[in-house]
Amino acid sequence: MRFSITTLVSAAVLLVGLVGRPAGAGTVLTLSDLSSDETSAEELDATLLFSVLGDELTLAITNDTPEAGGFDIDAVYFNVTSNITGLQLVPPVSGWTLFPNESADGFGTFDFAIITDLGNDPGEIASGESLSFTFDVIGSGPFVETDFTTEFSEVPPGENPALAAAKFVNGTSDDSAFGAVIPEPGSALLTLIGVGAVGWIKRRTK
Repeated sequence: MRFSITTLVSAAVLLVGLVGRPAGAGTVLTLSDLSSDETSAEELDATLLFSVLGDELTLAITNDTPEAGGFDIDAVYFNVTSNITGLQLVPPVSGWTLFPNESADGFGTFDFAIITDLGNDPGEIASGESLSFTFDVIGSGPFVETDFTTEFSEVPPGENPALAAAKFVNGTSDDSAFGAVIPEPGSALLTLIGVGAVGWIKRRTK
């Protein structure tokens, strides 16, 4: 059975869409594939749910670390696509501030970070707890969830490119570590297949 190039490209685009399709109302990133130190990545779990409505982004952060570990979250880092020029945190969440171009240890510099400045509870997100943030998005829309979940962190200074990261702190032992989520190899490969095939068609049609 023979397939045309158009058919192959359509299949690749369809597969990419299925891999990157949002789960429910929003797109979910699940930490942690990587840890910045000897702390196991399994101890640094969190869920980031990005939901977009018009020019408004809602980021819901859930700390999924085991209670026995005692790790709280005091910062979350993420990137945006080039069509987004800024974010504004509204209404303000007590004790948290939005910063641009923040470094997350070995995972590089991210476009934005939401960071608590209260030090310990109640500012941090404890195990099993969730906290939501709402942002006004500035740029050229329409905006979608993948505008906040598809870009790599800037490396160097980081050693591992990541889609997002969080800083976990343990008040009892004064330990801290960064956990991050990296892109799935399958989705990256399918994207490359689709882009490569489209480029081949353009060259053939000139």
